[in-house]
Amino acid sequence: MTVITGPAAPAQQRLWLLDRLYPDNWSYHIESSLDLTGSLEIPVLRRAVGDLAARHEALRTTFGEEGDELVLRVADRVVPRFEYADLSGEPDPRRAVLERCAAARREPMDLSAGPLFRVLLCRTGPAEHTLTLFIHHILADGWSLGVLWEDLGRLYSRRLGPGPAPEPAGLPYHEHAALQTARQRTPEARAELGRWLKRLRGAEPDNSLRTDTARPPVPSFRGRTLELELPAELAAALREAARASGNSLFMLLAAGFAADLAHYDRRTEVVIATQTSGRADPRVARTVGFFVNTLPLRFELEGDPTLAQVVEQAKEGTLAAYAAEYVTYDQLAQELSPSGDRSRNPLAQVAFQLMNVPIPPVVFGDLAVRRTWDTTSAAKFDLNVMLVPDREGLLGLVTYAVDLFEEETVREIWRTYLHVLGLLVRDPQARLWQLPLLDGERQAEVAARSVGPALPAAGPPDLLAALECWSRRDGGRTAVTAAGRRIGYAELWSGSGAVAAALREAGAEAGEVVAVACAARADTVLAVVGAWRAGAGVLVLEPGPLSARAVDLLAELKVTTGVLGPGEQPRVPGLRWVATGGAAEVPPGWAAGPDATAYVVSTSGSTGRPRAVAASMGAFAGHVLRGAAELDRDRVVVQVPPPSFDPGMRDVFTTLAAGAELVIPDGVEDNPVDAVASVLADGRADTLLAAVPGVLEAVALQLDRQGVRSALRTVRCCGEALPRSVAELVVRVLDCVPHNDYGPSEATMVSVSGRTDPALVRATTMPGGRPLPGVGAWVLGPAGQLLPPCFTGEIHLSGPHLTAGYLGDPEATAERFVHRPGVADGERLHRTGDLGRYTPDGRLHWVARADRQAKVRGVRIDLVEVETVLRGHPAVLDAVAAPHGEGTRARLVAYAVAPGATGTGLRDHLRARLPRGSVPSVVELIEAIPRSARGKVRWSLLPEPRPVRAGSAPLTEAFEAEVAGIWREVLGRAEVTAEDDFFDLLSAEDDFFELGGHSLAAMRLAARLTVLAGRPVAVQDVFEHPTLRELAAFARPLTTRPTDRMTR
Repeated sequence: MTVITGPAAPAQQRLWLLDRLYPDNWSYHIESSLDLTGSLEIPVLRRAVGDLAARHEALRTTFGEEGDELVLRVADRVVPRFEYADLSGEPDPRRAVLERCAAARREPMDLSAGPLFRVLLCRTGPAEHTLTLFIHHILADGWSLGVLWEDLGRLYSRRLGPGPAPEPAGLPYHEHAALQTARQRTPEARAELGRWLKRLRGAEPDNSLRTDTARPPVPSFRGRTLELELPAELAAALREAARASGNSLFMLLAAGFAADLAHYDRRTEVVIATQTSGRADPRVARTVGFFVNTLPLRFELEGDPTLAQVVEQAKEGTLAAYAAEYVTYDQLAQELSPSGDRSRNPLAQVAFQLMNVPIPPVVFGDLAVRRTWDTTSAAKFDLNVMLVPDREGLLGLVTYAVDLFEEETVREIWRTYLHVLGLLVRDPQARLWQLPLLDGERQAEVAARSVGPALPAAGPPDLLAALECWSRRDGGRTAVTAAGRRIGYAELWSGSGAVAAALREAGAEAGEVVAVACAARADTVLAVVGAWRAGAGVLVLEPGPLSARAVDLLAELKVTTGVLGPGEQPRVPGLRWVATGGAAEVPPGWAAGPDATAYVVSTSGSTGRPRAVAASMGAFAGHVLRGAAELDRDRVVVQVPPPSFDPGMRDVFTTLAAGAELVIPDGVEDNPVDAVASVLADGRADTLLAAVPGVLEAVALQLDRQGVRSALRTVRCCGEALPRSVAELVVRVLDCVPHNDYGPSEATMVSVSGRTDPALVRATTMPGGRPLPGVGAWVLGPAGQLLPPCFTGEIHLSGPHLTAGYLGDPEATAERFVHRPGVADGERLHRTGDLGRYTPDGRLHWVARADRQAKVRGVRIDLVEVETVLRGHPAVLDAVAAPHGEGTRARLVAYAVAPGATGTGLRDHLRARLPRGSVPSVVELIEAIPRSARGKVRWSLLPEPRPVRAGSAPLTEAFEAEVAGIWREVLGRAEVTAEDDFFDLLSAEDDFFELGGHSLAAMRLAARLTVLAGRPVAVQDVFEHPTLRELAAFARPLTTRPTDRMTR
């Protein structure tokens, strides 16, 4: 029978809400165990448990709602659930106990009906037992467990005979809860909330760490706990450093952890959730209840602070948390992070705490007692570190969400954490972003993994010699098939000779660059080989009208000569043009040598203007000849990317160097998906050497819809990150495990490659493999230091395949081609601008762009260039551009502040001035670009791009109007004073969370709708039906007809 009803404590509201949002969530079921050795009197223990429940009202408490308020209900008496299991006969009693406890912890706890406190006793031997308490976190915290165990031990001992009585109980929890609820409404509470909002204002709403796998829409809370050692010697040094600097041990530990996470994910802002006991009032020292208050510690790490300055931030945040009397995590979340996102916690995804609550001695008569730590592993946070005293050192109980992280990643974070703590002790003035994160032995190990096999000792690679060899050895063999046209190797050689002779006759000289502007790719192949045989490099132009970028590049390279297909008209005036056709032999001495330019391609940088690189003949030939060695002559390769991009050059000449056949699909320029799918469906090709994942996915889906299974022998992906879903599709439809290639134009083709079986990978994107022969692929931190595996850094490449730099741009060359002491033996490196990490098994995983270049659908885009052109429009006051979405569904979105302009008009402005692939899919007009105090764009605060609605969706049904009225009350739209105005402003397609709704508001809305509809509406229903029309349709009472129209 309930004898007490009162308001629940403010902090309990969040746990009630989480229980409603995630009904199967057992992560807040606390489990605590003791191993008892000796003669245990089980009936006495059972009665002592009853005494414990009578003594502490929290063990007799349940919860309910009265209107919008959460109330607690204390029963006058309960009979605690006490279970006994004899597991002594099991092959492994200890394992059996763990399994039994894990199952018991996962049993549902109904906060409204109870029981929320249970006891399990397991017999593991003749005189050995494990006693476990299960209690919902809404009733107790870590401090409470110490009180419960001490009292239970004394109650058991007293029932056996004379012994010390339990200490007097503290203030009843319901009185504390009522006091806290009243204090929340005081001016002091409002002032404290304001101070905390000021502390956290401007923090990134999403401060999640990079995870190994995709975050599920709703967490499973499955976790695993690792017991990791913080050595006694390091712990002692930290304690001494804390004493000498006037800080607490926790402050040093938290600062080191923030520094560790900053390097792990290159984050200049780290937010860590930590807890205070909430027991400043001495009257609650022996009260069992939920007192702990979780608050965020924010570390702002821009610039290059010293470790001592990071500690100072930890100190400031910790003292503020200790001083907090009123503010709760929920209040901050509602103000700073209102969201309908159920996939993550608001404010912080990582928790850190040092267990310094008193652990009183536990005495159970004359039994030997040993406490065990909970490792059942429910993951309330993505990553949760709890440090507990362990002899002279500390034990790290590190719990991670198994849906998000691999164990080795967590262990690597811990290893580096210990290293950073050591640096903090030795040199607190060390700069954060310059910290060496590897000691000597690990530095050598990581360096060895970052280098591919040595190049074979041989003379300069000669691609033209290979082509000539095939022409003489098997000249009638088909080299290229295109549009019903077959070119044999002999014809390829003689036809390219005619182009070489014509170029020399037109005045082309060795070492210059000629333009190749053939409409047909087959003619392009002849023209390129011909130019090389004439001693020239090539700039292959895309078909169609020339872009402004191509015109500028022709002028910068001083191109005077070009090659067309037969009968084609010149597209560039002022050049001397020759045409393909005919046959000729030319002197071999004309041919381009290994140091000569093979081709020039345009790339993008961070300067807002195009840049070009020239690949040397030696580097290019070496790459394609090594690739050709892996191809059999009987291969038939379908050619996908145009030769104006280096992947197109690669698949063309790798095929020809192998003596294989190249198939250029009909219509590949206009519709590459249909063209390639047609070739594969007909069985005319068995190899893909260069396919962007977006095109590959579309091809495979088309073949799948047609019921075609095309067994390919090789599929190589390049150009952008390869989603695991695409790799799985390739395996299923094309019966081939793809290779994933990585390498920018500045490093001549591919630098890193490997077969990537999606069955062996949990990540959403596939790793890129290992460095190729002669290649160094280094993941470096901001100061050029080698990073540990699993840590994200900028990818740097080294080796003889690097280009000389950017043509005509020495400043950009100096910025991107650098030397880093201690890396690659001091040789030249290319800063790719790509972020990546090494997996523990040595595979390089591409993560993102570092310098705001982006790859969208395989096109490398300079976002600064897009912004520069957009800002050139007379109506644009400010603008930014950013990729949106992931993998094959990524698109480029621009945001502009442009009064009087339209998104369509601005997009037309961009279309006239940018290459097709750099034109954003949409231009969103907004009032202001969100920026930090330092002027940096707050990317996470940009609105989600969404299709422009053709018009508002008015409220048309009476029940929708009633739901809208509740929305107004719950959301507190003070700016709307008349109900008719609210109905006029509100669209049936409006989203509750986009209008400012948060989790607590959703709980109130669900309660109001339950009354209105006369049937249960749960909180998760609001999340699953966020628009007004969807929610009204879901909640509509059965007695209400959809045709009931709103009258006004």
